[in-house]
Amino acid sequence: MASSSDRLVKLAFSSFSNLMVRQPTLTPAAHEWTNFAAIVATFPASVSPNQTQGKSDNPLLTSSESVALDDGSVVQEGFSSPPQKMETICMATGTKCLSASAMSERGDLVHDSHAEVLARRCLMRFFYQECLNSIRGSSDFLDFGGSHGIHRFTVKRGIGFHLVVSHTPCGDASIFPVQPEDRQVIEKRKKVDGPEEFSPKRQKTATSIHEDTHRTGAKCVPNATACDSYLSGKDYHIIGALRTKPGRGHPTLSMSCSDKMMKWNVLGLQGALLSDFLGPIYLVSLCIAKCPFNFARIRQSLVGRSEKFSFSTGGFRRHAPVISQSDLIFSHGKHQADLDVTTQKSTCHKSILWIRNGDSSSSVEVIINGKKQGATGKSKLSPSSRWVTPSYD
Repeated sequence: MASSSDRLVKLAFSSFSNLMVRQPTLTPAAHEWTNFAAIVATFPASVSPNQTQGKSDNPLLTSSESVALDDGSVVQEGFSSPPQKMETICMATGTKCLSASAMSERGDLVHDSHAEVLARRCLMRFFYQECLNSIRGSSDFLDFGGSHGIHRFTVKRGIGFHLVVSHTPCGDASIFPVQPEDRQVIEKRKKVDGPEEFSPKRQKTATSIHEDTHRTGAKCVPNATACDSYLSGKDYHIIGALRTKPGRGHPTLSMSCSDKMMKWNVLGLQGALLSDFLGPIYLVSLCIAKCPFNFARIRQSLVGRSEKFSFSTGGFRRHAPVISQSDLIFSHGKHQADLDVTTQKSTCHKSILWIRNGDSSSSVEVIINGKKQGATGKSKLSPSSRWVTPSYD
């Protein structure tokens, strides 16, 4: 029987494949790879969608699988019975990030186009639409009215949200020791990509796989108390540092996906504005597709680094989603590109965004260099050229 993570990842990948069949021009070229992320909603068999979600009882877990930490936060260690229904809410691809010099003061560019960040932004847009649907009495996900303090909307009881990603998040969660199977891929890729694609310091790394570590392009934030040494082997990076994403030529001001996801595990996915209407919404699980993986490092990066945080108001808490890996590989992803040792591949320049609408239809858009594809000249300043523009009645 397939694991919970395999079922979630399979659904997300299937949703993407179906989109590529319907719109084949969106498919990454054969020489390109990209990262993928999707938000999948689950509805447990024992709970009907018209019940509102309680604060501490998550029907996706059995009582024995909710573990309290010393600081009173909750760690979710596993799934209970398979959910009755799973549905892909939104998905995105992307690996690009605008440098600080390319940012717009008008707020008309998407600065961070990494897949995980875009998927979360799509989810926020989905929640805005669901708030409106809830007022109209037609939302499958939110209830309007409720008795949860200042929040006028509540997630229907039993609904959980899961993040599916094709690769480990950039930044701290991607820094861990290289394993034997990883080194074999690295050595084969050198023959295809050429030595110039690999850091000179990496080429000097000792042959023992225990003395090397996976690299991340994210840089330690300026003026940090400790920074990467860039020494060969396992001492190339420091761990636990806050990092910014790499850009072309100039540095960026966007925090790494590891740092952003750590923040989501404390403040929720809903963002500042939606917090006026919704309480914190946390991920039930993070499912990572087949790629180099180290559970302890990923958990420490996304959960352990927030252990000093504490909150007494707002419903915020230190939250630990279930972290698991699937055996499924994203066919257009980095790991698949690394395994293809016969072809040199580059990152895809575009980002694809797909969102489920409240009426069961969907919206698809493409972002290139922070702008909606096709936005040129005077049109790029108009509201219609901005990404996922809501079409409210």
